[in-house]
Amino acid sequence: MKARALSAFLASLCLTVTSAQSAIVYSPGPASQSPPLQYPPSRSVDLDSDGLADFSFWSYGPITTFNIPPSSLTWQHYVSAVGTNQMLIAGYSAFLQSFGAEISSNAPAGTIWGTPWFGAGLAVLWWRWDGREINGQPVYHGGWAGPLGDLGVAYLPVGFYAADGLHYGWIRVRLPSLDSDQGGFFILSAPVVVDWAYETCPDIPIRAGDIGSAGESVQFTVEWSTAPRSRDPGQDVSSGSFILTGNTLRGELSLAGQFSGAQVIGPGNQGKKADPVLDFGQPLVASTSHTAFFREATLTHSQIVKLLHGKYCVTVDNGALTGQILPGAPAR
Repeated sequence: MKARALSAFLASLCLTVTSAQSAIVYSPGPASQSPPLQYPPSRSVDLDSDGLADFSFWSYGPITTFNIPPSSLTWQHYVSAVGTNQMLIAGYSAFLQSFGAEISSNAPAGTIWGTPWFGAGLAVLWWRWDGREINGQPVYHGGWAGPLGDLGVAYLPVGFYAADGLHYGWIRVRLPSLDSDQGGFFILSAPVVVDWAYETCPDIPIRAGDIGSAGESVQFTVEWSTAPRSRDPGQDVSSGSFILTGNTLRGELSLAGQFSGAQVIGPGNQGKKADPVLDFGQPLVASTSHTAFFREATLTHSQIVKLLHGKYCVTVDNGALTGQILPGAPAR
């Protein structure tokens, strides 16, 4: 049960707004981490800032073969709902959605709203010996599987009960960036809880990734000019979104097709005369049908002004895809 003070606040707030004017509370994170000596390590999210954990991200640890060195390893990562909190699940796995998807009582086909306190599968880290040796050392290959392993960066649809009813929200999670987070040491990788948000009024849908406009953070989306489109007219397969909190710009790209690099550029960048404002580095996921990028950068005051005035663009693979970064939330 949620704290009375929070329930009173939400109820009073909802009395002053209509459904069209409902507010979103956004938290830029990070998630709280378990004590260093606790095993297995975990991270928890207090979605509504009432001092109680609402969702927990954790793992039992790796499972390896008995031979030394081990010839294979799998490392399962889970997410659990605490108390009466809910999240979308499909079978024994968490169901993740892309930026802009509606989160409401209408669960997508094949999913249900559940309270998996025992844990729903989020991602699986794996690696195995491929049967070769170089200079007497076994050669391994590995990767990610599971819901997050397929998408790279995505949103967990969640809900919690207060005195006035059920509130919907989202938690963004991503795969680790090997070129920045772990120094390339793949075995220490773990999914990252990025940020989260929820609707202050009960039974009001929320868009995955929407942070509202009442807080200190500013949201931007990418208006693609050359991105491929889906079979449904007018619907982009690719999406891009950014959040500016203080002087930190956080961006993600979810692209249809396979790509190797992406940058944020501005005036003077087109002619290779200046460094990019943000270089996304290696993709989190890159398959023939889907590529995902995520990165953060610290901006100067001048760069923030240009960003707010729509002066920056995204370029993927040296212009194979391009799009303008504009202030705004995901389309409803």
